[in-house]
Amino acid sequence: MADQSLLAQAILSMRLGHECVEGLLVEAGLFPWLAKLSVDGWMNLLLAFGLGCDRWAVARPGIFGKIPTTGFARDVVRRGMERLIAWSQSILDSEELAHFVIDVPLVRLIVEPSGEFDREILLRTFSMLYGSKAADQLKRCHPGLGQLSLFEDDA
Repeated sequence: MADQSLLAQAILSMRLGHECVEGLLVEAGLFPWLAKLSVDGWMNLLLAFGLGCDRWAVARPGIFGKIPTTGFARDVVRRGMERLIAWSQSILDSEELAHFVIDVPLVRLIVEPSGEFDREILLRTFSMLYGSKAADQLKRCHPGLGQLSLFEDDA
């Protein structure tokens, strides 16, 4: 799909209908293991990947409590999907991408997941972006996450 916003819309629409999106993700060049993210998981993933406009971007205080304008939300979704596709296709490596990603939405859903698979998928994403040391530190800060290492899939 040429328009990243339409791709995001299709994914969210299918997830709202509890449809499998794995085929669509593969067709779009996205990681198939993202297929089981909840709608909230997708929204936070796109927010994390698309909110930062520049390298080393820091979210302004209060940005998560405001209702965005339509244009701003569209730009965030477009940037988020573009970066997610580039990362999935190895066009953009994890180390470079991590400079643009705002980690707050990822951490929020890792600590308090909305869907059954959100924690596992977003912890994997966090670890791939920031490294296993950062993921281990996150687990130490939130003791309930430390137990996940017994069940994580290394695939």
